[in-house]
Amino acid sequence: MDGSYTLSYGEACGGETAPGHVADQADDNTQTELSSFASTHTMIELLRSADAVAVSDLPRARQLIVRVMDILCTTLDERENTSAAPTRAGRLAPWQERRLKDHIESNLGVALRTADLAGVVNLSPSYFSRAFKRSFGKPPHSYLTMRRAMRAQTLMLTTDEPLSQIAVACGLVDQSALCRLFRRTIGRNPHDWRRTFKGATAGDLARPIPPRSRS
Repeated sequence: MDGSYTLSYGEACGGETAPGHVADQADDNTQTELSSFASTHTMIELLRSADAVAVSDLPRARQLIVRVMDILCTTLDERENTSAAPTRAGRLAPWQERRLKDHIESNLGVALRTADLAGVVNLSPSYFSRAFKRSFGKPPHSYLTMRRAMRAQTLMLTTDEPLSQIAVACGLVDQSALCRLFRRTIGRNPHDWRRTFKGATAGDLARPIPPRSRS
């Protein structure tokens, strides 16, 4: 190759215009472009450019490789959504489920309304609530309650933080709210639960640890 298709860092990331169709493909983020044969050619050219500058300009090479990874991830999402469509009627798309899980886990310490969650995946609240239940097996509020309980369990077992601070870290108003959550979901007082399960491992937290069985 004579180098006429080699992209610079600025060209691959939306800066100067690169020669020919490669720059158009590299700068175009539409799903149509990503699912076409042209996106494959774009990735090849981006990788060649990264290889050409790997020794002299490592940051530029990394930026080009990240661009290829973005294209691949988007293409895989498209194919997954297409193949799963017949069996996912009324459910969230796989990418929506992943985005929601990440968003919820990253924001358990703050209030999360159904309308806010719907906005994360660009859906109306009414449709979102139905689709969320079909995807996760429970309504948004119940799912959030479960995740807050599990986050509280993890913090109680792995830290020495007081319950008042753990409550705030889990998006609860105060320690009293944490106690109510535990009694409702676990069936025990959090102080008692913490003493009983303090030595539990992370594997025990695949689901909320249940109340201790009584003889």
